[in-house]
Parts: sequence; structure tokens; C-alpha cells
Amino acid sequence: MPAVFDHYVIVDWSAAARPKTGRDSIWICHRGPHGEICENPPTRHLAKRQLTWFRRDHEIRWLHPENQRQEIIESIQRFFH
Repeated sequence: MPAVFDHYVIVDWSAAARPKTGRDSIWICHRGPHGEICENPPTRHLAKRQLTWFRRDHEIRWLHPENQRQEIIESIQRFFH
């Protein structure tokens, strides 16, 4: 089955208050037509810079699951009909 969206970006922002990688740190994963990459930036500053780079890509449409739930559901329904 083909993907509903062309790109997926998942951010786990549950990080410690100090620079850190690994457990209890920031993770950013991107899956798109050219593969999948997960990164673990050591600081919030670096994570924000990376997300700014993703936001500049006009092909990526950002959806927040808590604020745009209905829009996500409608996108999936359009895909299957």
C-alpha cells in the first residue's frame, strides 16, 4: 500500500534540560521518498535549526496531531477514496 503522505517528520521533544544525546533527549526522524534518517541533536538550539531547515521545504506540509486532527483524518480519507 502506498504512503498517505510523501514525507513524515516525527519529533520527540522530551529532552533533559542540559545538552545530551541518547535516552531522554531530542530525536528528529524524517522519512521521505529518498529514505529515512533519524538524528539526535545534543541541544535544543541545534534541533530548532534542523526543524527550520525542514520548514523551508515547501513540499513538506506540517500537521500537528492535537491541533489538526480533523485535517489529518480528511487527508487520509481523500487518499483512500
